[in-house]
Amino acid sequence: MASVDSTLLAAPSLALLVPPTATASYSNSSPSASPTAVATSDGTCVLKKYYTCSAPEKERVVHCERDGCPKLIHRSCSLRVTEPFRDAAEPLRVVCGKRCFNAVTKGARAAAAGTGTGAGASSTLKREVSASSHAGAHERKKRSPWNSDGPSPTVSSLSVLLAWLREPKNYARWVHGGDQNKFETKAAIATQILTLIKAKGIDTDRNRNDVFAKIYQLEKSFAEASEWVAANQHQLEKPALDAGAKKRCMHYSDLYASMSVYGKGGSAHVDGAVSSRKRTAATEPASADATKRQHVVSAGREIRARAPEHVVVKSPDAAKSAVAPSSAEPSAIAPSPLSSHAFLASAASDPVSAAQLAALSASLMLANGGAGGGSANGSLSTPHAGGSSNSATSSGSLLQLNQSLLQAATDKLHAEARIASVAASTALLRARMALRAEGVPQDEIDVVLPLVRE
Repeated sequence: MASVDSTLLAAPSLALLVPPTATASYSNSSPSASPTAVATSDGTCVLKKYYTCSAPEKERVVHCERDGCPKLIHRSCSLRVTEPFRDAAEPLRVVCGKRCFNAVTKGARAAAAGTGTGAGASSTLKREVSASSHAGAHERKKRSPWNSDGPSPTVSSLSVLLAWLREPKNYARWVHGGDQNKFETKAAIATQILTLIKAKGIDTDRNRNDVFAKIYQLEKSFAEASEWVAANQHQLEKPALDAGAKKRCMHYSDLYASMSVYGKGGSAHVDGAVSSRKRTAATEPASADATKRQHVVSAGREIRARAPEHVVVKSPDAAKSAVAPSSAEPSAIAPSPLSSHAFLASAASDPVSAAQLAALSASLMLANGGAGGGSANGSLSTPHAGGSSNSATSSGSLLQLNQSLLQAATDKLHAEARIASVAASTALLRARMALRAEGVPQDEIDVVLPLVRE
């Protein structure tokens, strides 16, 4: 202690605050006893440094009662500082702050309890306070099992919770965090479950955290049972699977209808298991992706079915009437190049139906037959050597007219086919943009409605 006092006196800032008489009194005091506040006229109140000292000028400063604290303070200032955290039943102590007040108070309590002083006394006191607080908490709330807290053996908190979870729509709300359209949360759903439990006459004190913990426990056990069933369903029989699933999750069959939609496991061996189609219809939020894919597929089929309706091709009636066979005998003229297979191949490359191509081909065959004066099957006949020049000239003019009419009809068909192709492409692009606006992924749009049509 003498070394500490010499160090404090050597410091110029502390030498003014600690007079020699105060140092001597502290050096002679024992560490186990709390020192008595010694008044002195020398020194300054520690609160003046923070401009909060409100003591009169004639009041003398006093040393802090904590061992080793060199600070000085007025009695009135000490009472004002410790008033917020001081117990009215405890004796008044002159200290400079809350830290010194806690140290002096703990030492006094430990000395009164006969446990000694110092760090050991403080730790003992902390353990006693902690033990008393935990005991009070256990007295306030007692543990009560979920399966035996009801008015009858068949009614309990667990039975009410399982009945609520057996409804797939209820568990879907829980998984998705409530109905977002109604601004519902899991906390609100837990409150509804507690209300159902209270309505059954169960007076057990439970809160929303208890509901969260119980549902999590059921989900965890069901996941373990589902994984085990999925790994052993091909090796074991139905009774063995039922026993193994029940061993890992006692309520596996009750939770299967609702939790299997979101879990890894699930097989057809469980009695009363709903089909996948019923589970999809019962859990609308869970099947949102499947519904969106079905919508994309149906939209693609509709676009593909409606695309040919935009292709409007008129039959070349004028060309047929213009190429009617004449009664005059034709001259020996070579077959028209319009009847070649190259023209039919080029016409087939456009989006024209097979029936319209057949009609165009028949008109071309008719034109060749009329020009050549052949039989009904379109074969050419042998020309007459004695035909007049006027007859040959009129036949050539008629053939050129027929070729011009056929060319005009073909150009019109090509133009209408191009317009129809542009209309179909526009409808396809609009359908792709509509699906993209609905949030359909781009890869699914490319599969159902590709830009390059086969």
